[in-house]
Amino acid sequence: MDQAVGLNLSLIKWRLVPEMRLERYSSLKVLIFGAGTLGCNIARCLMGWGVKKITFVDNSSVSYSNPVRLVARVD
Repeated sequence: MDQAVGLNLSLIKWRLVPEMRLERYSSLKVLIFGAGTLGCNIARCLMGWGVKKITFVDNSSVSYSNPVRLVARVD
């Protein structure tokens, strides 16, 4: 898994942002308010960039009409 993440980050750096400092992203601590569709997608992007410490704050509950859109839900 770590090798796949490393390869993904290397590709991002090589193709999109050559001046990107990967070690800076891996040590970030991120707080996301809202674990809905947007919050979950932001977290997925951050994980793809190597961020390992993500905390969600959300006090709402998952409705039965949209659980498939929420990848970070805890039932």
